[in-house]
Amino acid sequence: MKKYHNIPYLVDDQGDIIEEGLDDQADMCEFIRAAFVANKFPKMGSVTNMNKDFLSKISCAGHKS
Repeated sequence: MKKYHNIPYLVDDQGDIIEEGLDDQADMCEFIRAAFVANKFPKMGSVTNMNKDFLSKISCAGHKS
């Protein structure tokens, strides 16, 4: 994250910036949250003004019933 994306931190599930990954949270989630906070997804909006249309485009892997 630091070297390739210029993001020197991770972000936990509460939205707090952390220096190292947490054992009880997936690294990929910490990466994505950090990228969002660093405004690497400008179409998503900002932390204080998220584009709600973008949320409907997010899907997770796994079986859907």
